[in-house]
Amino acid sequence: MNKQHFFVRFSVCFFALFSILPLYAQLEVSVNQSDAIYDTGETAFFQAKATYSSPATYEIIYDEQAPVIESGTINLVAGQTFSIPYRQDEPGVAICRVNLNNVIREASAVFSPLEISPLEEEPSDFDAFWASQKNLKNSLPMDMQMSYHNESSYQTTYTFSLANIEGRRTYGYISIPKGNGPFPASITLPPYGTSSAVAGADTESAEKGGMIAVSISIHNRPVNQDDPNAYKPDDNTNKETFYYRYGLIGAMHVIDYLETRSDFDGDVCAMGVSQGGGLSLLLAGIDDRVSLLINSNPTMGQHVGYKYDRASGFPYYLSIIDDQNQGNANVFNSAVNATKYYDAMFHARRFKGASFSLTGLKDLV
Repeated sequence: MNKQHFFVRFSVCFFALFSILPLYAQLEVSVNQSDAIYDTGETAFFQAKATYSSPATYEIIYDEQAPVIESGTINLVAGQTFSIPYRQDEPGVAICRVNLNNVIREASAVFSPLEISPLEEEPSDFDAFWASQKNLKNSLPMDMQMSYHNESSYQTTYTFSLANIEGRRTYGYISIPKGNGPFPASITLPPYGTSSAVAGADTESAEKGGMIAVSISIHNRPVNQDDPNAYKPDDNTNKETFYYRYGLIGAMHVIDYLETRSDFDGDVCAMGVSQGGGLSLLLAGIDDRVSLLINSNPTMGQHVGYKYDRASGFPYYLSIIDDQNQGNANVFNSAVNATKYYDAMFHARRFKGASFSLTGLKDLV
């Protein structure tokens, strides 16, 4: 099928790798190359420019969880650019944050991005674990329950409920184009949040992209209800007890349902922003029925970065475990191993389809 039929509905506030601020801004921070891409060993110059003269402070970081790499005070002169040189000898991203009298601006530089690699390798039973989760999914009944939600001249939207493991259910919206089909499908996974508004109907993908557009919640409540137990239980020291496991099994079972529809053509696009971007990566890595991946600011990458004082992806599992257990090495090491089964780096290397990703300073991903 022609991939042009896939339609991206995201209305994303796209942050470039350098800051572009309104003319009235008191402070601008950028880098000296427009694409912000450098080779390892090359020097990047972070550039600060203010509308008035004043001392300012700066710090260079990998992310909020890692120690500050470099910090200092600079003297800004109105209308002039002050350059802060920074060299990095290993692949990765560095963020420069400048504070001018509590006005804070950021820019980032990436060094040899295509050479960024895992700090530790994946578990030897990674594929076996996810095969076991698919076996759990395969035992679920196909008990799709749909209720009319609304419609337009081009699509009809339903809320739905579908069986999940441990007596839970997967809830969401499904928007179906009017016409004979067959149609490709999209599955949008939700950004972080407990509100019922986190998962919304994707009517535009159905109307303008001609797709069976599914938007799912990862919580155990209908899409019009908040879940007081959202993100519980969530023991991240055991690969079997991650909360996201429910969402991924639910998404795979939704694809099972799509395969029962005569108006489905077999092509699946996984989509999401932030948490949903990370989950879409995980889904694409473990379910080879996904042929296209579209996301923005994906989470879930390089969890083990915290262990090495490097950047790690939301939800910062190891930082949280370390704080909660006051440095208990046994608990921490259990979490190090368990989080690898949910690390987007290992899932991404298994995805063989087409992909389109946006990234920026949002969430400091």
